[in-house]
Amino acid sequence: MVKLTTDLILKNTGQIRRQRDESLQHFTRRITHAYCNEKNIDEIENIAACRNLSVLYLYDNHIKNCNKLINLFNLTHLYLQNNNITKLPSLHSLKKLTKIYLGGNEIAVLEGLEKLPNVIELRIENQRLPPGEKLLFDPRSLATIRRSVQVLDISGNGLDNLADFYGFENLIYFTAKNNTISNFETLKRTFSSWFSTTTIDLTGNPICEKSRYRDQMLVICPSSVGIIDGKEVNQTAREFLTKMQLKKNRSNSNKTSKKKKPTQPHQQNFALISSEYLNSAVPVPVTNIKLARAAAFRQADMISKVSAMNSYQLPDLNPGKALINRETYRSNGFQKKAMKNLFSSQSPSKQLLMMSAGGVDPYSTY
Repeated sequence: MVKLTTDLILKNTGQIRRQRDESLQHFTRRITHAYCNEKNIDEIENIAACRNLSVLYLYDNHIKNCNKLINLFNLTHLYLQNNNITKLPSLHSLKKLTKIYLGGNEIAVLEGLEKLPNVIELRIENQRLPPGEKLLFDPRSLATIRRSVQVLDISGNGLDNLADFYGFENLIYFTAKNNTISNFETLKRTFSSWFSTTTIDLTGNPICEKSRYRDQMLVICPSSVGIIDGKEVNQTAREFLTKMQLKKNRSNSNKTSKKKKPTQPHQQNFALISSEYLNSAVPVPVTNIKLARAAAFRQADMISKVSAMNSYQLPDLNPGKALINRETYRSNGFQKKAMKNLFSSQSPSKQLLMMSAGGVDPYSTY
């Protein structure tokens, strides 16, 4: 077993050397970089004496717990790749931390970053998780780093969508290789919130096997993106495909707007009245059958005078007036005069009942 101690750090300080007559305490405070990678370290002791340590290399060890690092208040770079870490402690005291490297561990949930507003690079790729599981992200941690992160690597973590990363507006470099992403729609929404991204890499995802994958990516990726899956973007092709997509969207929108809205059924009771003057049976709202009989009897002779009409259009009574499709009957003066007399003498509801009087027996009893 090897423990990370202050003595071990003093032996791995790179080019910094202790000066003659320099006290150990002064030298310890002067150390800013510690190269303790590949030392078979499995435990971290209290190293708070190295208070000015800003860069700590601990990758390729056997570390399971990194709680003792929270006292390094000036730490800016932390390299913990390829260890055995299963859970991150709350790193709220490391407010100067800007770069975190956690790839190749056993972390199931990314958490503990909710008090770190200065993180600009986060790499948490290829976590060694049980089959079928995927890396989860604490919403509080993501909410904190959302506006600061510029480099993000989440490759190889079983992720099937990128919904958690909506709003990473300052993200520049993004890679999510070897996941299980397969849907363009979820990508489109997330990408629409990225305004600074220049590089996106989704190599090794099922979505890459879809027809016209690259064409789709050229359309949905932010205009700032210049490299997709390691290949430079052809700006001419992007402009052409974007225009084609806009044209397609407009066409679909026009088709949708031309579709007639389904007629809503009338809220009153319906009576289906057949008239010799109508081409087909039309549902007419009837609330007072006695009124219908009386109106039909009084105006039966007038109705017969306009029997030459080809058809009537009987709309819903909701607008408050009955309309007739004047284009469907012959335009001679007598018919127009008869229709004017017929419709001006009664209320809209009576007028509509009169038009259908041919299908009502005015002498019948109910």
